[in-house]
Amino acid sequence: MKQIAGRYKVIEKLGTGLSGTVFSVKDGPKGPTVALKLSNPTEDSAHHLEKEFFTLSQLDHPNIVEIFDFGRTKNRRAYLTMELVKGKPFTKHRFKDKSKLYDAIAQILIALEYIHSKGLIHCDLKPENILIKKGAPKLLDFGLAGVPEESAEVKGTMHYIAPELFRGARPDPRTDLYSLGVVLYETIMGKLPLEGDSVSELLLSHSRSKPPPTDKPNVDPEFSRIIMKLLEVDPAYRYDTAETVLDELSELMPVARKKSRRAITAPIFTSPFVGRNKELTRLEEILDKCSVGDTQVVFITGPEGIGKSRLANEAKIRAQMKGFRTVKIQFDRDQTPKLDLSSEAPNLLLIEDAHLAGPSQIGYLSSLVYAGLDQPSAFVLTCEPGEGFEDLKKHLAVAPSTHIALKSLSKTETKDMVQGMLLAMHNPEEITKAVYGLSGGLPLLVEEAVGSMVGADILQRKRKRWHLKSEALKRVKPSEKSEWLLSGQLENVRPLEMEILQIASLLRGGFTREMLRDVVGISDDDAPSALMSLVSSGLIGEETGGRFAISNGYLASFIRDQMLEKRQRALHLKIGAVLERSQPAEAARHYMLGGDKEKAFKIGLKQAR
Repeated sequence: MKQIAGRYKVIEKLGTGLSGTVFSVKDGPKGPTVALKLSNPTEDSAHHLEKEFFTLSQLDHPNIVEIFDFGRTKNRRAYLTMELVKGKPFTKHRFKDKSKLYDAIAQILIALEYIHSKGLIHCDLKPENILIKKGAPKLLDFGLAGVPEESAEVKGTMHYIAPELFRGARPDPRTDLYSLGVVLYETIMGKLPLEGDSVSELLLSHSRSKPPPTDKPNVDPEFSRIIMKLLEVDPAYRYDTAETVLDELSELMPVARKKSRRAITAPIFTSPFVGRNKELTRLEEILDKCSVGDTQVVFITGPEGIGKSRLANEAKIRAQMKGFRTVKIQFDRDQTPKLDLSSEAPNLLLIEDAHLAGPSQIGYLSSLVYAGLDQPSAFVLTCEPGEGFEDLKKHLAVAPSTHIALKSLSKTETKDMVQGMLLAMHNPEEITKAVYGLSGGLPLLVEEAVGSMVGADILQRKRKRWHLKSEALKRVKPSEKSEWLLSGQLENVRPLEMEILQIASLLRGGFTREMLRDVVGISDDDAPSALMSLVSSGLIGEETGGRFAISNGYLASFIRDQMLEKRQRALHLKIGAVLERSQPAEAARHYMLGGDKEKAFKIGLKQAR
């Protein structure tokens, strides 16, 4: 076998397992060297590999092997490609000292906590599936991973399987922890904890005796106790989470103690895919049309941080599972990739930040769409609204097109996203309200808000639940990433629109059209036009009762920080004058912030009478 799927040149065979054969391959003449797993020539084996690809595509973690591509060969055998990890099995790696060993174990536990937070169980942890590369472990082979099922067929490598699974128990995090215990025992002792040539012999060993203790002179007694607890036959006496193991390991070495913090926060940095099911269904329908011969162009638009790339990537995963040949393009001003659309399979071309394409690239893209009329192809372009998007629409009009405009998440969708990040919360409604107030439902800002609140200890982990210190919310400031995003959103804002945003950033409880008109001092014709432009761009949100408010707390804080103190005081005084009759208490606050204390006190005294 010299080549697979007409694309991957085979370098060498790395191994064969139950689900298929793994090769080292070269992806094209100038492409990287990757690992390719090819299914056995049965549909069951192909389906098994498809499931592994989908599982890995949902995971993004430095200690988990990275997945790249999925497809089918001419004879319908499935294949997936992933990063090539050249390392030694965990038990064969020589750790320089205990701190290096504990560090590697801590990283494995962090990866397991992350996997388990997604509702998945690995189900096949063994030395060959934990490779050490430059001191860092990588978890491989997720062919058996999945959501726990009742009475599922027991699969895996016999000596590493938790004993309760042989008795029909449902897998849970404790089954993976047992497997890790076997690997650690084997690493320390140089042998398996219990012997047996069959399942019945192994179960008999479990019932008659416990593994000999890991009481070597150079083994810390506390570490030995941790291993033996991982190996408890009854899962009720085993650790229940990887986080709990890490907490105890952290008492042994400072390096593990630092990793412990990462374990409990790891899930928050990988937000779930929420609020886009309708759009994803539409994309899948378009892919189905392409698979039977229709070329389609799809524009996914929205501001930076709205989730365009995330939706496009989910579409890419679905396309790969439907047998599409997928190509990803990142346009910049100096590069025009050369592509050949001739393929036995339909094509999916994912073009990110397409609004940045220059004239020559737009022309080239137009020629690709023309070529695609003869070869079933889907062109999915992510764009920011504006002139670049309008130019693309005009030049690619030769094929049927669909426009998917993304909006910020609703409060309910934001709650789902936060729930997926934090998992267990004390008072979820209060936490969601705080996150939504800071982010306005912009997905990237939701991630940033949660991360900032954890980093500032405003969200604190107590008894495996996240608690909010609401009184400390004022300490949350936009991060560098948030500031970059916000400055990009304000880049094309016109002077009158910026004045409206500045006023909105100083107001509590929103504003009406009339209030805005009086503060800005402009005509009834100009105010609505500028206001609705801000609403359509997502910078101002329209609320019930004809009121408006700035879209998120981060934006308000960012705009305030950019204003000169003199400008802020002048606007506070203007707002105070407009609110004096209708909202005297609020007017007094603005007068005070504007520096007119005498006026503020007069209103206060008048209110007190």
